[in-house]
Amino acid sequence: MDIKNIYDAVIFSSAAITLRDAVLEAIGKKISLSSADLRSANLRSADLRYADLSSANLRSANLSSAKNSELAMARIQFIPATGAFIGWEKCLDERIVKLAISASAKRSHGAERKCRCSKAKTLEIWSADGKPLDEAISLYDSNFVYRKGKVVEVANFDEDRWNVCGAGIHFYLTRLEAEAHD
Repeated sequence: MDIKNIYDAVIFSSAAITLRDAVLEAIGKKISLSSADLRSANLRSADLRYADLSSANLRSANLSSAKNSELAMARIQFIPATGAFIGWEKCLDERIVKLAISASAKRSHGAERKCRCSKAKTLEIWSADGKPLDEAISLYDSNFVYRKGKVVEVANFDEDRWNVCGAGIHFYLTRLEAEAHD
């Protein structure tokens, strides 16, 4: 059984018959499963204490009763679970939007740096040449407009953290990442 990463390269090979057994063997050998594609893996009751699951795809993985699953998930959490914080979005015409993600906003990220939230306040907007602006239009929905000083919200926020392109206000944690977004 091969464990592949999210780029389809083999990161661990085992004589195990199931993905679960291969994962447990890798964890026991302290093999990093960073970026592992563990979609739909049954890790029920597995001890994940020493698992490096950073950037792993765990969509539909069964982690019920897994020992230390909260710790394993916390290790791949890079947006704050509570409290307000700043996010950055790239819009049409290379406009950059600085967002205040509210403490009450639902928030999510999968195995990559792109994040989503249910609501945010537009703090500032800049043109590609750095001039302050009052509004920007989403790259993906021409009806979704950010206006300086106004709160934007989505009613149908997708709470599945592994659905990276699900419904929500998409953003990055740094301006540099937002600017680099294609």
